[in-house]
Amino acid sequence: MADDTCVTVYEDRSRCTRARYGRLDVCKPCYKWSLRNGWASPNGRPRAVKGSAHPPCSISGCGSPRLRTSTRCGACEVWASNHPQAASSARPGFGTVPGTCTTAACDRAVVKPSYGWCGGCYEWSRTHAWADPNIRTRHEPTGGHCTVVLEDGNRCPKDVHKGRMCSMHAGRKRKYGSPLVKMKRASGELQALIREAAKGHTQECIIVTGFQGRPVVKFNGKSMPAARAVWILANGTEGIDGMDVCHRCGGGSGENGCINIRCLYLGTRADNAADMVAAGRDRNGDPRGERNGRHVLTEKDVREARRLYAQGTVTYTALAAKYGVTVAAMRLAVTGATWRHLV
Repeated sequence: MADDTCVTVYEDRSRCTRARYGRLDVCKPCYKWSLRNGWASPNGRPRAVKGSAHPPCSISGCGSPRLRTSTRCGACEVWASNHPQAASSARPGFGTVPGTCTTAACDRAVVKPSYGWCGGCYEWSRTHAWADPNIRTRHEPTGGHCTVVLEDGNRCPKDVHKGRMCSMHAGRKRKYGSPLVKMKRASGELQALIREAAKGHTQECIIVTGFQGRPVVKFNGKSMPAARAVWILANGTEGIDGMDVCHRCGGGSGENGCINIRCLYLGTRADNAADMVAAGRDRNGDPRGERNGRHVLTEKDVREARRLYAQGTVTYTALAAKYGVTVAAMRLAVTGATWRHLV
């Protein structure tokens, strides 16, 4: 063997045959191996596999590249740390065609053959410090199907995506507050009902059935409330940008909403919020005055303070001291900037 070859001897006692790296006694791969391992001597290191930067895992049947600091790959190291009483060769998934997840009560397909788990079980184990997915408390015996019950009384057959629901129902719940809200195209009977509502032939409220909450439809290629679609049909799109379609009838029947053009008007977001409070649809109820949990003054106090200040006998400072509020709060109450609902 020529003198310009690497002097490293592998763990199988064979000699490295690569050329030396510059003025060093070892080749470039052996030099980099020593650099990655804290300048340890490359003598006795495992022989690298062609096409891989790292030799294969020492566990029979694995074949994955081993870690730099171990003779096993990362998957075998994790499995061995979670199963200290079992041999690493007993880990499921070696040499088999991916089939059903090995987790009990799970019938989904394996996507992580080296673990023998489906994607859901793998992600659960990864986010729970690589715990055994067999201890999952939320794993359903149905194999992780969506838990939403459809109108026909049967459960949704799709796989769980998030929050024990499939991606479709999870998206509906996130966007509309309920997984049962449906997106319907304005076609057939619904389209005819919207056209009829835009004409305003009746004074009665027109309610769209089949929706939970305010009806949402697909109109002109966009998803929008049915009331907004009616307004566009009747009045066009001029001036509608940045405005809300509000209800004069206080939201129609219950939470379904009315789409009769005679009950609709174009208003600001503040107008719509005021209608919501007036109709009692505000999630927190009417927060004005004494209904506000942070109030200090009462309606009687405000009326009396306004009367006294109008007589010109007291100042804001004196009134504030009398009723136990700041001077600024008293000035706002007396001038009507707050408590404006009091006549």
